[in-house]
Amino acid sequence: MKSLNFQNKTQLILAPLTALSFIYMFQYGFSSMDLIVVMTLVFTTLIINHDKFGQLIPYCLYGFVALHIHQAYGDIMLHFEVFILLACTTIYNDWKIVFHCLVAAAIHHILFYYLQVNFSIGVFLFPPGSEFSMVIAHCLYAILQASVSIYGSFSLSDNLKKLDYVEKTIEHMVRDDKLVLNTNIQDESEFEKKFNQVIYRLRELSKSQTVTLNSVSSVSDSLEHDVQSINEELSSHALNTEMVATAIEELGTSFNTITASTEECNENTARANQLSQQSIQEAEDCRHGLISLKEIANETQVIIDDVASDTDKISSVLSTIATLSDQTNLLALNATIEAARAGEAGRGFSVVADEVRQLANRTDTSLDHIKSSLTQLSESVGKSNIHVSSMLGSADKVTSSLDKLIVGYKEISSNVTAVNDEMYQVSSAITQQNSALNQINNNMSVLNSSSQSVTQRMISQRNSINALQKEMGGLRNSTDKLVFE
Repeated sequence: MKSLNFQNKTQLILAPLTALSFIYMFQYGFSSMDLIVVMTLVFTTLIINHDKFGQLIPYCLYGFVALHIHQAYGDIMLHFEVFILLACTTIYNDWKIVFHCLVAAAIHHILFYYLQVNFSIGVFLFPPGSEFSMVIAHCLYAILQASVSIYGSFSLSDNLKKLDYVEKTIEHMVRDDKLVLNTNIQDESEFEKKFNQVIYRLRELSKSQTVTLNSVSSVSDSLEHDVQSINEELSSHALNTEMVATAIEELGTSFNTITASTEECNENTARANQLSQQSIQEAEDCRHGLISLKEIANETQVIIDDVASDTDKISSVLSTIATLSDQTNLLALNATIEAARAGEAGRGFSVVADEVRQLANRTDTSLDHIKSSLTQLSESVGKSNIHVSSMLGSADKVTSSLDKLIVGYKEISSNVTAVNDEMYQVSSAITQQNSALNQINNNMSVLNSSSQSVTQRMISQRNSINALQKEMGGLRNSTDKLVFE
């Protein structure tokens, strides 16, 4: 709100006083002299309405109060205008104007009372018959009101001086949209010192704020760069985490396949071990059978040797029998010859001899058959002996091969057992690794979720930093308006 100047203040008081003058003309009766006085006071006040005539203005304004009291024929109620005018003159912020208004009131009361009491010229101050003590009482009231108004003028003047100093200082400081803080200031009063402390403090705060803004800006830029780097690393980490999780899933699938293959291999090795044990057992049984066969073959060979020996003995006996048969045949022949020589006497003997000779021939024939059979038997026994010997040799070879086969089967069984143990350990290790992989996969899932959460927080933090930088930009613009010339 724009403050009033001296002329405006005078016009502000003059307007209602003039209006009341005309109102009282209609209320208490019109008088041409009153009209002339009113117009004279109005024009005089307007003509001298300047601060250089400030000590005359109170007398002109009080002229309206004196006129109003006169128009009301000295009505006591109208005397309140005296106190009202004394109060209104405080708007000039000049105690001298209030004092001159008090002087005008004193002159009015004393002069008009004297004229009213001693001269019958139609001048009114109080109702007729009023004592002079009323003049004194009104003067005392007026002095009290003037004292209060003068004190108010002093206080208001001091406040206005302070306000004027603040206004001039701020007017010098404010330039367009900037605030100049190195304005020349004076430290004459306590208020000026305190107000100047505010300016000094603003200077310090501006400098400190500039330094702080530079530091915060640097930290914000560095933080934004770090957040960007962390965000990129988190993105790369999230990608690597997903790749690792995929690789772990594939590895877990491979481990499951390996586990299944290992279990199948365990079953196969167990089956192979069982077959090896069965083969060893069958080889052992075969070996025992061969040993038994060798024993039987040895016994058979002994028997064959015995048969060969018996055959030789039989052949020897047959030779003896053949010799005897030849001798018998020779004897029968001799007997036949002797019987033929004897004639009829030897006919019976000849028959016997012939029978003996035939028996001897049949014996020779039988012996030939027996010899042939014995020869075949001897040959068969020899062949059997050879076959048995060959069979024994083959049995020895087979036994040796079976021994080697048993040793090989045992080594295979031992190796299969070792492989089975190793496969069991591998299966256990793969199971543990699969469990560890599942745990790692779970951890990677948690890590991936955490990475995504951290990424979202970093994005939010980056947005906050961007917002902070915008706010700092606005604050910097505001700070830049605090200049030091």
